[in-house]
Amino acid sequence: MLGFMETPINHFFNERIGSKTLEAFTRGPLAAHLNAYAQRLFEHGYTVSSGQSQLRMLGHFNRWLQSKGLAAEQIDSSTIERYVRCRRKSGKLQRGDAAALVRIWRMLWPGQAWMPSSPPSACQMILRQFQHYLRQERGLAEATITCYTPVVRAFLAECFPTDNPDFHQLCASVIADFVQRQAERITTKHAKNVVSALRSFLRHLLHRGGIDTDLAACVPTIATWSLSTVPKFLPSEQIQYVWIAAIGTPRSASATMPFCFCWRV
Repeated sequence: MLGFMETPINHFFNERIGSKTLEAFTRGPLAAHLNAYAQRLFEHGYTVSSGQSQLRMLGHFNRWLQSKGLAAEQIDSSTIERYVRCRRKSGKLQRGDAAALVRIWRMLWPGQAWMPSSPPSACQMILRQFQHYLRQERGLAEATITCYTPVVRAFLAECFPTDNPDFHQLCASVIADFVQRQAERITTKHAKNVVSALRSFLRHLLHRGGIDTDLAACVPTIATWSLSTVPKFLPSEQIQYVWIAAIGTPRSASATMPFCFCWRV
């Protein structure tokens, strides 16, 4: 079992320090730097409570880095911003946490100017708002949000390549074209995610006033029929799944039906 450390951290903790907290200071990519950080806190006259708060947070950051397989040399502004978002999401972010993270980064890279990553684009901000809506207002699981995110990211990128989103330009044909392109790229296993994600996003836009009409109803379904319904006399190269409109009946794919397309199994 790890023993009590005879280091500057002793000023902020005592022999009753928990084994989990102690391990966060003695293992992981920041283990060699946390003692120096504690020494700096002591030299600058930080109170015990303030020093404890910073060191506990940095100990958690140390464990987080270890869980991500990151070394101290790999820490940059984007790494710190990812951790801050993670801490905010868990409701544990406190005032001063970001400043403490920047201070330890400057200890790791003395003489280098802090260069925060570029601010998020308009489409990135909209995507984050959508994720917040799914998480806080819809109460969806993180796994579902993870499935929905790349679909909506692709939709924003295709519809607004200049990052100047004007959702009033959206119409049924734009939405149908996007779903068609997605259906050509994905497997039937992920077809439902495309439809559900896009409908959720369009309802979110309606909810926040980004659009005036409920365009979620314009999102067509990607049909995935069972092979058991295919006539037995058809050769295998002609067996196809057919994409149809949101409400419709199965049709054979042909050049005379522009609102249908198919892909081979």
